[in-house]
Amino acid sequence: MVHLVLFVCTHNAGRSVMADAFFNLYNRNADWVAKSAGTTPNARVNPVVV
Repeated sequence: MVHLVLFVCTHNAGRSVMADAFFNLYNRNADWVAKSAGTTPNARVNPVVV
C-alpha cells in the first residue's frame, strides 16, 4: 500500500513544489510518495524555485 503526502499551497509554484522535491529526494521508504498541488495553480513553477 502506497501512502500519499500532499503538499498544498495557493499557486503550486514555489513552496509545495520544493517540499515535494525534498521529500521525494530524501525519503527512503518506498511506501510513501509526495505530490504537490495548488488551490489556484499557476501555469509554471516560479523560476527562483527552479
